[in-house]
Amino acid sequence: MGYNISWLAMSGATADEACRTLGLARAGRIIDMAESNFCGAMLPAGWYLIVGNGAAGYHALVESDLAAHSATNDLMVCEVYESSMYSSAAFWSGGARVWNVVHDPNRGRNHLDATGDLPRSFEAVRAHFETLQANDSGGVMPVDFTFDAPLELARQLTGYYHAKRKAHEAPLAWEELRIRDAG
Repeated sequence: MGYNISWLAMSGATADEACRTLGLARAGRIIDMAESNFCGAMLPAGWYLIVGNGAAGYHALVESDLAAHSATNDLMVCEVYESSMYSSAAFWSGGARVWNVVHDPNRGRNHLDATGDLPRSFEAVRAHFETLQANDSGGVMPVDFTFDAPLELARQLTGYYHAKRKAHEAPLAWEELRIRDAG
């Protein structure tokens, strides 16, 4: 089935600051995995990460006012839809989107749309995944390697990749988050 999530990482923010900005609240419950509707964790690189599962997460994170949210803290925002192999990563800073990279498999396994002031590593990342894609024999289960390109760019900046953790890395300390009450 795979991951179908949206995630947002806010640089230099505490859990309370990030939650307040996004209209979320800490539920006071530590969880083992990021499987609640909303989960948060502090990343070793100093970013506070919020993962939203399903449609609720998409609307709360990706469709929120990212320009306003990024006025004081840099943001990395990703969409990961393994069921369709769609992925995107966008970096926001100073109230504006700096760059955006999208892989839409409906436009081909090699599709990669990139706009803005891209990170220096972009061309190397693109070349790496193009090479992997070109070397895929397409056998019984062809692999969509390009799916990982936007997510690798986000990992380089924040240190987070939704499905992989290096053996030497400690697991993240996840906490359940909820939508903040209006009152």
